Amino acid sequence: MWEGEKAHWPNVKFKEVSLMEPEAQEIILKHQILASPGIIINDELFSTGGVNKDGLVKKLQELSQE
Repeated sequence: MWEGEKAHWPNVKFKEVSLMEPEAQEIILKHQILASPGIIINDELFSTGGVNKDGLVKKLQELSQE
């Protein structure tokens, strides 16, 4: 989903982390992620277990206005 959206959000940094990486294990524990994918925005858990495109776009729009 992000591949189709990233051109609209040039200031957003996207990082995909494999569940097998130690960094991912730390993120999983910190945010109590129970399903993949887990989406973290500004160090806060946004969603897990799927991507709600409309919700994600709305959140990015809100953050862009701050």
